[in-house]
Amino acid sequence: MKLKKLFALGIVSVLAAMLIWTPETLMTPAKAGGKVKAQKLPKGALGFAGMIRGVVKGKTKSGFIFWVGKIKETWKNSKASDPESLIGKLVLIVPRREKGEKGKWHYSERHIKFIRLLETGDEITIDVASYPDRIGNKCLMLLELTKEQREHVEKGIGFSGEEEEEEEKAHEEEEKEEREKKRDHEEKEEERERKKAREREEREERKGREREEREEEEAREREEREERKAREREEREERKRRHEEEKEERERKRDHEEEEEERSKDREQDEECEFDGLPDGMHGFSGILKGKVVGKIRNGFVLLVTDVVRLWKNNEAENPESAVGKRLPILAQWRESDNGKWHPDEIHLRFIKGLDIGAVIKIEVVNDEGERLHILELSREQRKK
Repeated sequence: MKLKKLFALGIVSVLAAMLIWTPETLMTPAKAGGKVKAQKLPKGALGFAGMIRGVVKGKTKSGFIFWVGKIKETWKNSKASDPESLIGKLVLIVPRREKGEKGKWHYSERHIKFIRLLETGDEITIDVASYPDRIGNKCLMLLELTKEQREHVEKGIGFSGEEEEEEEKAHEEEEKEEREKKRDHEEKEEERERKKAREREEREERKGREREEREEEEAREREEREERKAREREEREERKRRHEEEKEERERKRDHEEEEEERSKDREQDEECEFDGLPDGMHGFSGILKGKVVGKIRNGFVLLVTDVVRLWKNNEAENPESAVGKRLPILAQWRESDNGKWHPDEIHLRFIKGLDIGAVIKIEVVNDEGERLHILELSREQRKK
């Protein structure tokens, strides 16, 4: 008998233990005098913000102990890495602190009234958040009360199971309506976006066609302009070429006339002033001659040589003394100008023009071509004349 009694007592104890630790027992009100302790928030729940549903398991001086049975909703600003880790935990819920008119902080009066109306065993849905930096990791702060909860607070009505179920049902209906409205709104928005996208595509296609047509038209106009410019350029070049040819022809004609005129003048001057031919021994001469100016010719003068003063190293004349007693023509050196034309040296011409008939001079000359002598260099005094 004793063994049977002990066996029966053991079975009862096991069943009692199982009953205590099942979720159903946590959903039942705690007995009077029973002590319920809140647990620290799991690491995955730190920073949580959202709606949770569960059972009130007891009250404290600063709030109430709440068994979390379900995560109803998680807000966008939630920072919790694992909100589901709250399920099955006994957590402390505290009222929100608000700043009063005088700048002092105090608990929300509405939250305090709400907590006073709660009774152990009430099954409710609450809006809470975790602020580890402000209130630590041992509690959740109560946020906004639902519409029904605010009405209960205003009327001073408690929260029974049936009322809470009706409230939850009404809340779910509201949420359902909100979701449907949101879905309808999203569908309308999507339709508007699709319509906008179609209109945008049509505009882009239309703009693309217009742009292509405009580019083709611009290309045609550009090609016509280029062809017109090419024709005009060819015409200008042709006119320029003809003008250059005519100009060259006129210049050749003028040069020919000038040459003929110069040769005629040279012949006239040569006839007016007689001079001797260059002796054979003077070919390649380079040096200084002394003599008397006995006449002038075009671009030069006639020197009656009285002495050979000096010979330069590059002198090639075999018999320089053969010039003594001869009337030799001495001409200005010819220079090439920037435009490619040759003309007598201006300094030499000024020197020749300033010579007086009968003047005795020393002059540096060279026979670099033909049968005549050319001025090589003038002295400083001669250049000043």
